Amino acid sequence: MAQRKKKDKAKEAGKIDMFRLAFGEEFMHQHADQIITDHNLAIVELIANTWDAGV
Repeated sequence: MAQRKKKDKAKEAGKIDMFRLAFGEEFMHQHADQIITDHNLAIVELIANTWDAGV
């Protein structure tokens, strides 16, 4: 049982490492800087995404 937990933890750590490789630390600022810094634009995007989702 303890061996399985160790394997699961190692597997999760690998997933986290893959995510770090897939997205750099500056990803959000490079691709979504305006949404992060401009609250009005963030609200507009939220409404637009809600509309697109059909809610």
